[in-house]
Amino acid sequence: MIIDTHAHLYPERFLDLIEAQGNKYPVSIAKNAEGLRVLRFDEKDFFTFHPGFIDVDVRLADMEAAEIDFQILSIAPPMVFWADPELGRELCQVYNDELAATVRRHPGKFAALAALPLQDTPSAIAALRRAVKELGMKGCLLGSNIRLKDLDGEQFEDFFKELGELGVPAYIHPIMPAGRERMREYRLDVLVGFPVDTTLSAARLVYSGVMERHPGLRIVLSHCGGTLPFLWGRLSRGFESFLEDEVDLKFSGKPEDHFKKFYFDSITYEPEILEFAAKWAGLDHIVFGTDNPFFGSKNMRDCVSMIRACTGFSEAEKNAVFAETPARLFGIDLPAGS
Repeated sequence: MIIDTHAHLYPERFLDLIEAQGNKYPVSIAKNAEGLRVLRFDEKDFFTFHPGFIDVDVRLADMEAAEIDFQILSIAPPMVFWADPELGRELCQVYNDELAATVRRHPGKFAALAALPLQDTPSAIAALRRAVKELGMKGCLLGSNIRLKDLDGEQFEDFFKELGELGVPAYIHPIMPAGRERMREYRLDVLVGFPVDTTLSAARLVYSGVMERHPGLRIVLSHCGGTLPFLWGRLSRGFESFLEDEVDLKFSGKPEDHFKKFYFDSITYEPEILEFAAKWAGLDHIVFGTDNPFFGSKNMRDCVSMIRACTGFSEAEKNAVFAETPARLFGIDLPAGS
């Protein structure tokens, strides 16, 4: 069995609600010449919503072609943090209700992660409780920052306390990367900025003590942690050489004790890179992901092929990445013999 933990779906009602706002916000939705919706940010086209972004039947066909049995669905850019709190709450309720309905229609194919209006912490806590306890969602997705506010900010402390106590996983997905004003050309905001912002977010959660204060947190980092595996030596040796003298430390022990609490998806696009990351993070903290529907349906097949091409993994270890670790982390029941 293959479980894709990093997959996005955009329900029609959710897109309708954004489109109905017109140009009131920096995020808007327009139609192109082919009649397809286009996400616009600050009056610039960001991406086009092809059928695979929206249509569940298309998604199921793409999954079958890629030999993917199950997806854990979540929100993706533009997320909801650009909206005022009232609209953010409404967007999340619509999104979560629609995903929960998709799961009910296809219980053997999908599970879902909640979208949360973290621009208002009490609302995010209420939405998380409802999503998990009433809608049966398996966790939530967080931005790498919330309206350019870092996740270790005091305003999010109560949220992480609740998340840790509920014991459900949270995916951190990049958005609005730091330094994006220098990355507007060549889509470097996505290619470079996104993974770097995930790394920054993870580092702040460790050094601020959030990961230590809330031991129940189970956090998955998108795109294999961004650059985190490759900065491991700098983060640990830099800590030893100067951080103790210059920074008011917010955690005990060594940073690696806390960095190793994170989970990492498998999206690296090269088997050698994933094998390196697994040696650092621990194979039992790697979960399969594709970032579907971005980069097209071929990307799903390539992500599966990449795991199979990892000569450093045994067949049992590949199965752990594909199914066993995702099932354990997200509470998915595996069919007998899978």
